Amino acid sequence: MKQERMSWDAHVRDVFDQTRPRRTRFSQSQTNKGDRRNQQIVNNTGVRATRVLVSGLVNGMSSPAQPWFKYEPDDLELLEYGPVKEWLGQLERLVRRIFNKSNVYEALPTIYEELILAGTGAGLVEDHFDDVIRVFPFTWGEYTLALNKDRRVDTLYRDMRMSVLQCVDSFGLGNVSTTIKTLYDNSEYDQWVDVMHAVEPNPHYDPDKADAASMQFCSVYWEPASSGPDGQKLLRKGGYRENPIIAPRWDVIGYDVYGSSSPGMEALGDMRQLQIQVKRKGEAIDKQVRPPTQGPASLADRFVSQLPGAHNVVANTAEGGIKPVFEVQPNLQYFIADIQETEQRIEDTFFVPYILSISQMEGVQPRNQWEISERKGEGLAVLGPAVQRLQGELHNPLHNRVLNRIYDVCIPLWTIGAPAMLPPPPPELQGRPIAINYISALAQVQKASALSGMERLMNTVANPNVVQAYPEIRHKVDAQQWVDEFADHIGLPPRIVRSDEQVQALAEAEAQQQQMQQMAQMAQPAKDIAQAGKALSETHVGGGKGAMEAMIDNAREAQDQTPEAA
Repeated sequence: MKQERMSWDAHVRDVFDQTRPRRTRFSQSQTNKGDRRNQQIVNNTGVRATRVLVSGLVNGMSSPAQPWFKYEPDDLELLEYGPVKEWLGQLERLVRRIFNKSNVYEALPTIYEELILAGTGAGLVEDHFDDVIRVFPFTWGEYTLALNKDRRVDTLYRDMRMSVLQCVDSFGLGNVSTTIKTLYDNSEYDQWVDVMHAVEPNPHYDPDKADAASMQFCSVYWEPASSGPDGQKLLRKGGYRENPIIAPRWDVIGYDVYGSSSPGMEALGDMRQLQIQVKRKGEAIDKQVRPPTQGPASLADRFVSQLPGAHNVVANTAEGGIKPVFEVQPNLQYFIADIQETEQRIEDTFFVPYILSISQMEGVQPRNQWEISERKGEGLAVLGPAVQRLQGELHNPLHNRVLNRIYDVCIPLWTIGAPAMLPPPPPELQGRPIAINYISALAQVQKASALSGMERLMNTVANPNVVQAYPEIRHKVDAQQWVDEFADHIGLPPRIVRSDEQVQALAEAEAQQQQMQQMAQMAQPAKDIAQAGKALSETHVGGGKGAMEAMIDNAREAQDQTPEAA
């Protein structure tokens, strides 16, 4: 495996020399060394471009400042059910809290940078008692990889350097070699020792057993034979329930284990050329300001000052004075234009114009937030293929590890009815897989066309002129479902949009309230008539009669006097 990886080393080393010379570990003796390694960098355009692209991937795909993922059941109809929607929202908030508490957002930029430059990033997602998980990113040269039949990375070997104290804390004093015990007993805690680590599929995997020897992946730490007289010393043997390796590749050809290309590899020629161009420009300016000189032989053994205003005495004036060997009159504009063109090619290869599309924009500036989003989204769309691969080879394994750790902790507590970090899922979700829906800025760019279509449809249906001409169009669109779909596409938290059950309950309560108001309005005239009748009956008009009784008697007398009555 190491021989295979070494065929990539020379190319990758050249890329890192132009961008991140302190990266890579081709020898573990380079650990914790502070010697200068950036001698090849004269113009740092490649360094700055790398930094911009790393920041673009962090903020565009996995920003800690905003939600960038959602969880969904395999049956999307369940998202209409309130308890399912609420439980998935709780799960998302818990995972975001774990990411923020652990070192996920510290490790991801390192993995992105390795990916951008070497074409391959790598790390391990380890269990952690306090933080649930910890991510350990690696740099090129300290690891080797292998693939399974599905062309996914499932094997990792790595060289490590640990201090004596770290070794004893990690593996125990009784498990380390005699060499490390001696160093520890002599209080030489900070001495570096070599350690090897292997992670690969377990040939003795047994899903019905829970012990480390039967887990799906085995993990072995040992001291190499060169570490002391004990030879190879086994330090610890353990296992993982699922693949802990994260190894995204920028681009892959066939069964290649490592990334076949990257922005750093593609820009390597331009970065090398840029260093030469800048040196040549400096030489041209130097030859113009301090040209090579010639003079009489009498000055050969004498000090000749080149300071402004200095006076040099010539023994024989007939031999002439000091003068340039040749006149240099470089056209610096050509140098500058050529350098700028090379810098632009490097920035284009690292997608800098697309990530900084607003700050580097020329001409008319965007007028509102929507226009900024549209212009930025159009540029970032070129990162689509890289986004898809990153989600499949980096983010999905990371989420799977976190979710499995949550279930490992919660399921025993759910079984006995004890409180856990997450309540039990509703019955509709039990036994069902959960899918990951990415809602980051780059993911939203890919969904922009669908959002635009949904907006156009609703604007058309809501147009008063269209509704007046075709009244039946109002029944064509399910407005509530439209809200659900639109909120899902833009990644709104599930608590903002009510479930169908909540909407139905609110609609029924609103209808009941309107019915009660109508009944109250209908009952008011009858109540007024009754109160008026009572007031008339209690009003006395003389003769021992009330007003109501007098009105009735008068009506009868008038009826008796009519011709029909006679």
